[in-house]
Amino acid sequence: MTQNEKRTVVTLLQNAAKKWPNMPYLAKRTNEGWIKDTYKDVDEKSSYIAAFLLKELNIEENTKVVLLSQGSPEWIEAEHGIIKARGIIVPLSIKLNTEEVVFRLEHSDATIMAFSGNCSLRTLEALKIAKSKPILIFFDEKENFNTEKFSELGYSANKNLFFLEDILKSGKSLIEKEATIVSSSIDKIKEDDVCAISYTSGTSGNPKGVMLMHKSYYTNAHVPEILFPFRQDGKWKSFVVLPVDHAFAHTVLMFFALLHNNPLYFTDCRGGNGSILVNFPKHLKEEGSDYLILVPAILANFRKKILGQIKKQKPIVQKIFFNGIKAGYELNGDMFHKVPFSKKLRYWFPHFLANLLIFPKIRKTIGDPKIITMGGAALDDDLYMFFVAMGVNLTLGYGMTETGPVISACTTMSKHKDLNKVGTVGRVVNGGNPFVTVKILDDNEKEVPQGVKGNIWAFGDSNMKGYYKNEEATKETLKNGGVNTGDVGYIDEDGFLKISGRSKALLVSREGEKHSPEEIEEEVRTNCDLIENIILHNNENPFTISLLSLDTENVKALIQKDNIKDANDLYNKLTLAFKSYEKKTKTDLMWRPSFFIITPAWSDKDGLLNSTMKIVRRAVVAKFNSRIDEVYDNTKLADKTNVETLQMLFFN
Repeated sequence: MTQNEKRTVVTLLQNAAKKWPNMPYLAKRTNEGWIKDTYKDVDEKSSYIAAFLLKELNIEENTKVVLLSQGSPEWIEAEHGIIKARGIIVPLSIKLNTEEVVFRLEHSDATIMAFSGNCSLRTLEALKIAKSKPILIFFDEKENFNTEKFSELGYSANKNLFFLEDILKSGKSLIEKEATIVSSSIDKIKEDDVCAISYTSGTSGNPKGVMLMHKSYYTNAHVPEILFPFRQDGKWKSFVVLPVDHAFAHTVLMFFALLHNNPLYFTDCRGGNGSILVNFPKHLKEEGSDYLILVPAILANFRKKILGQIKKQKPIVQKIFFNGIKAGYELNGDMFHKVPFSKKLRYWFPHFLANLLIFPKIRKTIGDPKIITMGGAALDDDLYMFFVAMGVNLTLGYGMTETGPVISACTTMSKHKDLNKVGTVGRVVNGGNPFVTVKILDDNEKEVPQGVKGNIWAFGDSNMKGYYKNEEATKETLKNGGVNTGDVGYIDEDGFLKISGRSKALLVSREGEKHSPEEIEEEVRTNCDLIENIILHNNENPFTISLLSLDTENVKALIQKDNIKDANDLYNKLTLAFKSYEKKTKTDLMWRPSFFIITPAWSDKDGLLNSTMKIVRRAVVAKFNSRIDEVYDNTKLADKTNVETLQMLFFN
């Protein structure tokens, strides 16, 4: 960060183009292999797009442009172009349903919509019911565009429908005739100008449009500098699997790459968005990835596959692996306090042996990354320790869209041992710069002593400007320059931030007492590998219950191992497994789930998980509301429904 430098997204791109003009920034897979655009290419192409928007479409300052596409160089170049033209991007997830797309399109007042071929059908569906009819920009080749379907809605080429390949040609010609078109626009950009309206996933309420400023992104993009000893020779590449609409992806992928010469490789999505998950593992094996940014659900899937493969190996291999994992847990401890020498002596050899014979091969199956950064949802401590035990460098980030998003982080990088402690979300990442500071405040917004739980507030230049067209929510969340994260936690004795739960996702007893559910949920899920997803629920009811979905593979393995013949027998075994956590918990009895509602799998397709695979609590409660009522009305009938669910899932 240069002193007196204008803190804008454009500054980040222009600095990179000057420093590394011929180094690759973006890459995508084609039939001819990986096609790469350099930092200079992206700077030039984005200027062509900006010129077209300014001169041909005559967009005004703060024009909103919806982006609906999988991650791609086209998305990045279009985004930079929109921002150079002083427009505001409205990034949308490819996993949104039609109604969700329409809500964001209309609430944001967007007048332009850019989309990819994979999102053509969703765009068509949205336009059919939307009141507004935005100008369209198509990212992909013209031959992949369904002209007939869009013409039925009144769209025609070069009138209210434009193709990116034509825009680039036209914009280049415009700049050749008038060199200052874009530069004069850039000169007018201010640090506190809004450049993005990023909609929250709405896990605990309706989505809100978070207005992020240039300085929000610029400031937060420098946070990873404190955490990672990155090379700057362009040889540390990143495979992009995290949705690029996510604020986390913007900060630690798109914009951080501009600071550290870190090329981004976009997973081949030809054949539809589903092909991303198919091709991602292939690319990792073929190309490797030095830097990965994942959500916990993907890391959990990696572990499931690793354990599945290990269980197929000879007993001696299994023994070396599991002894090595156990030894890794013991040697690492809580990752902050020193491990006693006696423990090091006892566990050194089994870990050394596993790391010599097995762990390197496993790391190669996930691309042998130098660093994996986790975000988007809470990471289970056991999952974290599992990969660290295998020698994978993990960084766990905590934050929210409203804070740009990174607030704090844990990292296992050797340079930063003092930033890591299991069970916490690390230290606040201020690094001596005005990035982020955290205060723990009580309900009267008074700061509490260290070690005392309270509401977590974040302060700093990374914070949002407010919520778009929602003054009430802005006043509730943003006060005196601080953002109320909605999380409850405390600063522990070693200076690490510990999250206890969500203030807005509370269990409420009949007496009005309140308790955050997350700690208990993590206890239950961590203790029982038969559970995939779980939430606790109590809305002034006599007792607490839980709703959960099962880990299908592990349940099937249990059925086979114990020779379970019917759903009743399985239900009895599952109930015992679910409640086994009670031997370890210190949670008050009133908050422990007395009944477990077993449901079919939860997914982002049915809205029960969001695009980062985080549970959408209100959606789960709404979907299974009749099951909840059934429990409180008649537990015997609810038991019967659970058995019927198991029959359907495993015995039909």
